[in-house]
Amino acid sequence: MLRISRKPMIRSQQAFTIVELLVVIGIMATLITIASVSISNSLRNARLKDSTRELQGELVTIRNRARTQQRIVVVQMTATSITAFYDMNNDKVYDAAVDFIDVSNPPNGVFDAGVDTPGLFFQHTYTNGIQFTVSSIPGAAALVPLTTFRFNAAGNIDDDNRVITVSLNTEPKRQYRIWLFTTGNTRVERSEDAGVTWPTRPW
Repeated sequence: MLRISRKPMIRSQQAFTIVELLVVIGIMATLITIASVSISNSLRNARLKDSTRELQGELVTIRNRARTQQRIVVVQMTATSITAFYDMNNDKVYDAAVDFIDVSNPPNGVFDAGVDTPGLFFQHTYTNGIQFTVSSIPGAAALVPLTTFRFNAAGNIDDDNRVITVSLNTEPKRQYRIWLFTTGNTRVERSEDAGVTWPTRPW
């Protein structure tokens, strides 16, 4: 009787299984790479979005402080920080010896710790790769860079509307923009092409 050896067939099946395994591993590695890039991108976008929302809330808080205290409040912004103080002598410069609310009875014109209200009441530095640029829009003219703007005692912005652009230092093309109108109200927009277009996006 003729016997057929099964060894070559077994070797062929084993070789085919190894090839299959390599293909599956390659597909899994590709999927993991795509997923990690997507997750990383989502995390960066969430960080940018959360920081924009946080900054918007801080601006509302500062504006409300100006209204409730009936004082001029100056907001100073750098590329990564925001500071606010009562501008008692209306010079846009913080001076601890002048810019405080004198509530001593009777008022003595001197800052008394634990009694008077300090002029500098808000400071926040962002350390998570977020960066800001602040601009003024006088009518339809081009953006004018600046670092200081003021809320008056009614909570309105002095002079022109302000635009604060928020972006990541590692991904400057994706930006959020906070409109700060002369009324003190805010609106947020998003751009994904470095500010070429600004379609309004919902939160």
